[in-house]
This record gives sequence, structure tokens and C-alpha cells, in this order.
Amino acid sequence: MEEKTLKLLEFYKVKENLAKHATSSLGKDLINGLMPFDSLMRVKHELRETKEAHAMLNLGKEPPFGGLSDVRNEVLRASKGLTLDGSELLTISAVLRTTLRMSQYLESCNYPWLLQLGYRLDHLPNLYRAIEETFDDEGKVIDSASVELSRIRRDLQVSSQRLDDKLNSMIRSADVKKYLQESLITRRGDRLVIPVKQEYRGQVPGIIHDQSASGATLFVEPTAVVELNNNIRILKEQEIEEVRRILKELSFQVGQEEEKLVLNVETLGRLDFAFAKARYAYTLKATEPELTADGFFEVDKARHPLLKGDVVPIDFSLGKDFQTLIITGPNTGGKTVTLKTIGLMVVMAQAGLFIPAEEGAKLLFREAVYADIGDEQSIEQSLSTFSSHLTNIIQILKKADQSSLVLLDELGAGTDPQEGAALAIAILNHLHSKNVMTVSTTHYSDLKSYAYLTEGVENASVEFNPETLSPTFRLLIGIPGRSNALSIAKRLGLSQSIIDFAKTKISTESLEAGTLIERLEENRRLSEEYKAEARELKEDAKKLKEKLDREKLSLEKEREELLQKHNLAAIDQLEKNKKLIEELIGSIREKNSLEDAKELRRIVEEEENLLKAEIKKSEKKRQSLKPTQEIKVGSQVILKQSNLPATVLSIEGTKALVQAGIMKVSIPLIDLEPHEEEAVSKTKSQIARYKLQKETIKTEINVIGKTVEDALEEIDQYLDSAFLVGLNSVRIVHGKGTGALRKGVQEYLKEHPQVKGFRDGVQGEGGIGATVVDLA
Repeated sequence: MEEKTLKLLEFYKVKENLAKHATSSLGKDLINGLMPFDSLMRVKHELRETKEAHAMLNLGKEPPFGGLSDVRNEVLRASKGLTLDGSELLTISAVLRTTLRMSQYLESCNYPWLLQLGYRLDHLPNLYRAIEETFDDEGKVIDSASVELSRIRRDLQVSSQRLDDKLNSMIRSADVKKYLQESLITRRGDRLVIPVKQEYRGQVPGIIHDQSASGATLFVEPTAVVELNNNIRILKEQEIEEVRRILKELSFQVGQEEEKLVLNVETLGRLDFAFAKARYAYTLKATEPELTADGFFEVDKARHPLLKGDVVPIDFSLGKDFQTLIITGPNTGGKTVTLKTIGLMVVMAQAGLFIPAEEGAKLLFREAVYADIGDEQSIEQSLSTFSSHLTNIIQILKKADQSSLVLLDELGAGTDPQEGAALAIAILNHLHSKNVMTVSTTHYSDLKSYAYLTEGVENASVEFNPETLSPTFRLLIGIPGRSNALSIAKRLGLSQSIIDFAKTKISTESLEAGTLIERLEENRRLSEEYKAEARELKEDAKKLKEKLDREKLSLEKEREELLQKHNLAAIDQLEKNKKLIEELIGSIREKNSLEDAKELRRIVEEEENLLKAEIKKSEKKRQSLKPTQEIKVGSQVILKQSNLPATVLSIEGTKALVQAGIMKVSIPLIDLEPHEEEAVSKTKSQIARYKLQKETIKTEINVIGKTVEDALEEIDQYLDSAFLVGLNSVRIVHGKGTGALRKGVQEYLKEHPQVKGFRDGVQGEGGIGATVVDLA
């Protein structure tokens, strides 16, 4: 898009506001260079970037950009063999620390674009550790940076202490003290000296390094400490050389990682840019627009992003029922702001920004936006306002085509009204014939008639309140603007006779048109009220439906839970009855009443059969319940009993055949739960579930006292779960009894696809009262 158009629309001010939300110079640089993109695919990518960053902020997760700096120049210098200083290396270390934190931050998200950027980050732990272990917080190389530096500084400390001790001993000595101006040690250059009176210069042998301004004091390095001072100087030079070597080595390591460091910096800059767009969207209460190559513009509650305070939103559409929109109305009514708002919606969206409008805004991708807005009078070229605008419009007419959007402000203004109106109609007609989408503002009433008479051209106006004598700034599509001069004059107190005389100078057609427009506005106001009421009713109905759906879901779950609880209670009662009866039978046997024992067993078996029948009936009823969420072939589901993932292969009645790992299982629909996860987190979740299940599924099942049919049904479900969680061996406890249950179980195991082999238990495993099963 042309720079001139962006300037007229004040897109640079939008970028200035956007840049306030970036935390680094890297993000700000990307914002400064931001332009609308000329590819729909690129625009969608940029919007997705904004959307994902916006979603992360919506979760309350602020990205850790602290410590981010543009260190590309330092890295480049290091790659060329130059040595970096401590502060530069610490800045690189801070960037690596930010890289690590950002990597950890992005690990917690499930957004593909952000994850993709996260994969590009490498916090280079070895380089980071090397720098951190070399410097203190002030950028000074610490003693432990190298063995040699540690030795040098230790020797330096010892030598310095010996020198101090020697000089202190001298200035306290009675033999020397009498020759001193003062009993103190001072420094000249890098040498420690003592102040000797000038007249006693020969009494303190040594090297004179300086004298006082008066010449009365000489600063002498005593001969006794010259060697010590020399040694200290040598050690300091060695220290400087060792520090230089350490810095050079670290700089070399930085240079070796040039590519990764530059990629880190640029990636962090891109992330800063993305989150700046997201924060700006929050500030504007902006939403994601939907852009298409073929379609139309339809935006509700659009707000100019640069206006502050209580901004009146506008609804606009273009390209569906009409492709040319002519906005008429008085000055200061908001026509130009409306024009800029429409232009900025398009430009912002195509720059990858959310737009300040209601959710669901539809925009048509435009390869170019051309605008002629405001006063373009050129003093240098001696061009009038009219000439300046016309020169610009001529260039627009040459370039605009059906992939463009043209915005024209006060078309035909600045010249004779009759000729200006005719010229404006001709220009609009030319653009319309080329299928160029156009929005124009004008004062001329003739353009209203042109819009009425031309298919694909629509009138619009900015609403004016005659009671307050001020514009409301609302855009009214389908209603042309009308003059409010006489109404305003009357409210301001102009004589009625003058107003009546003025009316005689207005044509009957104009007066009738004004009355018609007034009625149209009244009808529109009523329509808006009805629409608002309808929207409110629709919203209430939607909320009521959601409430009823939630209640229905809750009732269904409650019903399922009650049935399941009933089954469990019945099974529990059956087990208790069995135990009680066995105790009674044992008691009867002790009394040698065999007939009573047989009769009691018959009664027990009869009651047991009735209870089992009730359990089966209840379970069948539970399994016939419809799932609370839709499950279809191909759905990813969770098996409720084992909490394992599976895929639905087919559905027949109230049962589904599912694939869980390498095993196929038929299971009631009510025991399945829809399971939709992002591919990124699915593997982690499955691993966690398998680990959990392996810990919770027991390695044995007890079916003593059950019929063969009931036992096999339980064993079948148990073996499926044991196989899926990776158990290698399990034990089935069936008891000895008559041997019928043992035989039935082992016959079944011979045909089971997951059973690799089985055997009777040995001593300590239950003997022939248990079967040990090896799973495939």
C-alpha cells in the first residue's frame, strides 16, 4: 500500500501507540517497519500470531522479556575475532537467561505458532554458565575465573600486605619519622611513597617520584620497598593479561555461537512484537477480523483507534448489496472520521492487528487502498485545494482496480457546486463501472439522486440530532444526509418570517425529499429499537438454552451415577449375603442337620439368582442410556473404566467397537467419553494415564463364587485393562470347588488374543485354585 495513503489514514499514529506495548528495541523496530501485507496468506499468518499471543495473555500469563537486548552487533564483533568487555558479555548472558525463561514459558502453551518459535530458542547452557561463572554482578572478573588468575591475585594480596607492613614500620620508626612531613603513606602513579621534608632528602634513601607545590615536601619511594613495588607492578600486569585472555576466550565462544545467538535475539524480538500486538488489542478491546479473498465488508461497532473517551461506534458494510457508498451530511458531522475508520479497519487487519470492532467482523482482502482525505493544498506548487485534490484523484483513477478500496473525502469540493457535483458523479460512475469498491463523502445533494438511481450504489449519512443541534456520529446506511440549516436557525431564535421566506426559495422537490428523509430516519430509529430488543431476546433465549442443556447434562450424569451406585450396592449386598449364608450353613452342619443345610442353600441360590437378574437388568438399563455428548465413528474417546484413549471404529445400537492400542474392544457408548486434545499434549497425557493405570490396576482378580458366565465377563474386561497398561503377568483366583469354574476359565483363556500362555498356580500362588496368566 502507498505510504501516502497510510499517512492520510494516520497509520503511523497507530504504530506509535502499538510501540508503547513493546518491551525491547527489537520489538519496537519491527513495529516501526510494520506495513500492511500484500498477501492474504501472510495476513492470516500474522493474525494467527496475534491471536495466539492474545490467548496466552487471556490465561493471565505474561511473557518474561526482562533482560532482552539487541546484542547482534556484539555477537558480530565477537565472530570477527574482536574481544568483548565484561558488560557486553554480561548483556549476552542476560539475553540467554531470557531465552531460557521464554522457552520454559512457551512449554506451557498449546499454540502451534508460539511452540514453533519456542523450538527455535536455544539458551546455550555451556556458554551461559561460562559467562556467569566468570563475572560478578558489576561485570568484574572474579578470582575463580581461572586457576592462574586466582594465583596471581593471591600473590598480589600477599605482596601488597608485605609492602604496607614495611612502609608502616618505617613511618613509625623513630629513625625515619623525624624526617617526614607527615606520618602517612600515599600514592604517586602506581607506586606507594612517603612524604619527606625537602631538607632531609639525603636522609631517606630512595626514588623521588614527585614534590609538593611549595617544594617543601618530596614524595619518596624508599629503597627498601622498591623491589616490593616492582613485584606488585609485575603481578598487576600479569593480572591484566590473564583477564584479557579470559575475555578473549569467552568472546571466541560467543563468536562460535553466532548463528544461534542471532536467531535467539531475532526470535525473542518477534515474540515481543507478537505480544505487543496482543496487549494493544486488549487496550483497544479489539477482536480478530475474518479476512477473505472473495466476499464483502461487514463490521459492527467499529471504533476509530486513535479517538479517546466515549467513542461512538459505527456499523458499515460494503460489497454485498452495493460496492459504492456515498456519505452525505453537514460539516463536523463525523464523515471524515467515518472514512478514516473504514480505512484503518482494513489497514490494521492487513498488518496483522486486531481491530476495535465487535466480534465476527468480516473484511475483504484488498491489494491496495487509495485515499484522498483532508486539505492537500500545496503552496509551493501554487495549487488550490481543488487542484490538489483533483491531481491526487487522477492518480488514483489510473491505479485503482477491482482489487482496490478507494476512499474519497468531500469529492468535488472547492469549486462551483454545480460543476463540482457533476464532476463527483462522473468520477464515482467511472470507479463504479470498473467494479472498484468506493466510499465517498460529499455535501452535494445531486449525489443522493445518483445513488438512488444507480444499481450497486448506496446512500448513507451521519446522524444529526436536531434537538441538541449536534451530530451523533452514527453512520446510517440507506438514509441520505439532509440539510438541518432551517431547523438549527429556528432553534437558535431566527425569526419565523425569515425562515418561512427561506422555505419559499427551496424547491418543492427538495422539501418533499427532506420530509421523506425525516420519515426514513424515524423508521430507522424504530427499526433499531426493534433490532436491539430482538438481540436482547435472542441473547436471553441463548442463555436459557445453555442453562437447560447444562441441567439436562447434569440429570443424565446423575441418572447414570445412580444406576451405577445401585449396581455396586447390589453386588456388595450379594457378597455380604453369601458370607452370612456360608456361616449359617457351617453352623447347621455342626449340628448334623443336613436337610436344613440343603434347604437353606436352595433358598440362598434362589435369592442370589434373583439379585443377579436385578443387577443385569439394571446394568443393561444403564448401558442403554445415551451418552451426554455425541460420539461418532472416528471420534477420539476415553474408556471411562480404565481412563485409556481409544478410537471409535464402528457403532451398532448402544455399543461401539473401539481400537485401544493394538486391541479392539466392544464397549457400551455410555462408558465412552469424547476426548479431543491438541497433538502437542496428547502423547504426554497418554503416558501419564498409562503410568497411573499401571499403578492402580491390581495384578489379580478374584471370581470365587461367581457363575462361569459372570466370571468370564469380568475376566474379559480385566484382561483388556491389564494388557493396555502393560502388565506382563496376572493371577485369576477361581477356587477349587467342583472344578467347573476353573475349567471354564482355562478354556476361555485358550482363545483369548492377548493371552500368551497360562498355568495352574504353584505353592504360594493358590495351587489349582488359581490360574497364572502370561500376557502377550
